[in-house]
Amino acid sequence: TLVHLGTLYEIWDPYDLFAGIAAWLERRPTVRRDVVVRFVGQPGQRSLARLEALGLGDVVEVTGYLDHADAIARCREADALLLALGAGAGVPAGWLPSKLFEYVAFDRPILANVPDGEARRLIEGAGAGFCVGNAEPAAYVPILDDLLGRKRDAADGRLAWTNRSEAVARLTQRHLGAQFATLLDAVRRPRA
Repeated sequence: TLVHLGTLYEIWDPYDLFAGIAAWLERRPTVRRDVVVRFVGQPGQRSLARLEALGLGDVVEVTGYLDHADAIARCREADALLLALGAGAGVPAGWLPSKLFEYVAFDRPILANVPDGEARRLIEGAGAGFCVGNAEPAAYVPILDDLLGRKRDAADGRLAWTNRSEAVARLTQRHLGAQFATLLDAVRRPRA
């Protein structure tokens, strides 16, 4: 189960990740019946048409908008979380979508199509998953094979994954709030 939470930003053509999933399923047709690409939210008509054109119509499930608690539950149940920002020249390198912070907290691997920039640094720094730029769809095949292998090897059928705890701790409200307080104190001090 691969879950994408929230909006797909169609303006940046975020479909390389889905082309990669389609390439993987084409090479591994026996797993197709066991794969779900779940959108928690409502992809636009352009996105749905693109997913259909990629041959993913039979594995895509759209929940529509859910309340926050239900959306979070769907992410916790996922085998992997999808972050499809796109990696073209127009995608802001400093962009950190709010869903990324929630993704990192779930201890589920993130499969991301992101540019070189802050989102990639956060994911890689936390050991939270795999980042691919705009590349051949084949780049996703070994990653998805690895995730499937981890799931199959698990005694309970749950893909084992743990992010780096020290990196995740730096993203908590408590830690970030303390950093912000220190910054405000430094600004507030009178200069000699």
